[in-house]
Amino acid sequence: MAIQFYKPTQKVTGAACSFSFNSKDECLYIQLIKQVGYDANKRLGSFNGGEKVNLKFSMTEIGGMIDALERNVAYPMFHTSEVAKTGINFEPYTDKTTQLQKGFSLKINQTAGEKKIGFLLGFTFPEMVQVREYLKFVLEHCFSANYSADKKAYT
Repeated sequence: MAIQFYKPTQKVTGAACSFSFNSKDECLYIQLIKQVGYDANKRLGSFNGGEKVNLKFSMTEIGGMIDALERNVAYPMFHTSEVAKTGINFEPYTDKTTQLQKGFSLKINQTAGEKKIGFLLGFTFPEMVQVREYLKFVLEHCFSANYSADKKAYT
């Protein structure tokens, strides 16, 4: 099971985002895809062929994101691999003009060699609830898978 968010813009600066998980590996995956086009007549963005970033989050990081949503605070993360360095910020989104909170945002900045890619994806308050509940769902299933594996090992 996965949840997806499509955030196209007329300026072609949007992104699509998919959350999925693997309870056996006890992790969450987030895939982001850059918008590549926009059909003004249909008011639809296109993402096919856009640059992608795939991220894997531990159970502790999932807990950090839930905590950030529930306490309405920022949760910065940093991932390093042999291929790339990725800065991740999951934080409240505030309108610069009105200073009112509009929701939450997921900011990704990845550097792989000379290549740099960035994403900014905003979640409305109702979408924040979806994300929070999905993250809790993921943790629950990871715990259940772990419990089942332990139970099998000792019976």
